[in-house]
Amino acid sequence: MKINLITVDFMKNENNPNKDNCENPFQQAEEKTYCSKLETGITSTVTTSYSSMTMWDIIKIIAGKKSDAVNEWIDSLKVQIERFVIAGTYLTGASLAQKLVQMKEIKEVEVLDIYSHLNKLLYTSWDVESKDSAVNEINNAKISFSTDLGHLKTGDMVIDTTGLGGIDISQIKELNSYKVFLTEDPSSDGSDDLIQSKNFTQKRIDASSANHRGRIFTSGLGSKTSGTMTLTMDVLRKSLEEVLKEEGVLYAVASLEFYERILFKEENTEKFLETLQRPAMVASSLKPIDLDAILNEQLEKITVTIEEFNTK
Repeated sequence: MKINLITVDFMKNENNPNKDNCENPFQQAEEKTYCSKLETGITSTVTTSYSSMTMWDIIKIIAGKKSDAVNEWIDSLKVQIERFVIAGTYLTGASLAQKLVQMKEIKEVEVLDIYSHLNKLLYTSWDVESKDSAVNEINNAKISFSTDLGHLKTGDMVIDTTGLGGIDISQIKELNSYKVFLTEDPSSDGSDDLIQSKNFTQKRIDASSANHRGRIFTSGLGSKTSGTMTLTMDVLRKSLEEVLKEEGVLYAVASLEFYERILFKEENTEKFLETLQRPAMVASSLKPIDLDAILNEQLEKITVTIEEFNTK
């Protein structure tokens, strides 16, 4: 792929006359315009390259992979489902809710979470292709939110994204009127023995009486867990290793922050989303570096599969 570099003053990027011509950085094409954010370093010999991909972009891409896999699996079941109930908002649940309501036959998606402030994650766009935070109002009207986990009993399909320490086995055993049960396996291809000892995915599946049961498994980076934030951090860590191998690179940094504390301890959803708008990576080098391409190489390694279990 040929990359056209547009040199833009990072602090004045909104005034870039070429910015409207920049294609989606994730779109594959023989030639595309790469909207590189560049500025000089200490001297004109040194260049600072910024990824146009933000932390939020990476999170949306990973969550989107999971949502797409779930959507395809649901289509394959040929089961009429009008009401979905999703246990867990952060981060898969919010993305999945917005994906599901795009299906015309879906009348309602309810997201359940013990953290009431997480409902704000449902009102920002999870669309990978869009930089706009505005949601589709017509589709989003189908989404509701509750902190009452008793609503698990009201869905045609129940999707559990709560992971480690999530919903209890007894709550799943109480469900008896649903057709499909899907749970997200919190482990990944790099999980250690201690993490696996706290992984109750199979017990949750065994406790389900649904006709169709499945698990979401995400792998590809050798990560300790399948959590979207865990995978995001591994994308950054592995990308940094690759950037440092590039000729002429002095050093590189990733936009690292303990983002979960902002969301769960400060309970500040707006600050959480705002902080994630930072460029994912910055590199100081003697030549421009296509950081988006390096990040995308790691993102492409992530695979999501749905394992289906025999109906009861």
